Amino acid sequence: NVVATIPHGIDLDRFQPSKNQREDWTKTGMPGEYGIISVGRIRPEKGTDLFVEAMIEALPKLPKATAIMAGATKPKDVSFRKKLEARIKEVGLAERIKFLGEVPSHKLPALLQGCRALVALPRYEGFGLTPLEGMACGLPIVASKTGYFEEFLNISDEKKACGKIVPTNDYETASKEIVALLTNQELFDKFSSNAIDQAKQKYSVFEEANAINKV
Repeated sequence: NVVATIPHGIDLDRFQPSKNQREDWTKTGMPGEYGIISVGRIRPEKGTDLFVEAMIEALPKLPKATAIMAGATKPKDVSFRKKLEARIKEVGLAERIKFLGEVPSHKLPALLQGCRALVALPRYEGFGLTPLEGMACGLPIVASKTGYFEEFLNISDEKKACGKIVPTNDYETASKEIVALLTNQELFDKFSSNAIDQAKQKYSVFEEANAINKV
């Protein structure tokens, strides 16, 4: 008895490609020339630990990158975060893997525009909106095989794909895919262009509202 399937949309007036990515990143005051970002609460379900491990493997091969995590930590997950901070310090990457805490929604577009990739490795996801916001800013996505990621990354159409899907819990493959897309300009440009087109054509919040009104 399903009448329609309507995906969520995002505000394309707020989330737009950067006019100067390097300049946008410089404004953040963080080291390096660009960010690799993960957005979401700091907790096991969101795969924060998987992102950290993927970055520990990837960053030595990406000398100009800084990995950042934008998301609040609830009291019950403080010990989880502290273990991750200890792990990061242990491998000598405390200056290149950073917890930003909760980023106010009005500041998120500018932060995304300074980045060159968004990584989403949750163990479970109902839908997953943040990769769409990254796509609208021109960021290729590396995401785990959960939520709606496979659908809106257009993985079934190689020519129009917006990034890569990796098995859940597989941070090693995620790390390899991140390095591959950030060291291959042609691949990066393809994913970035496809991501912008996909967000504009299918995932505007106005399209979501129009579809709901039709139903």
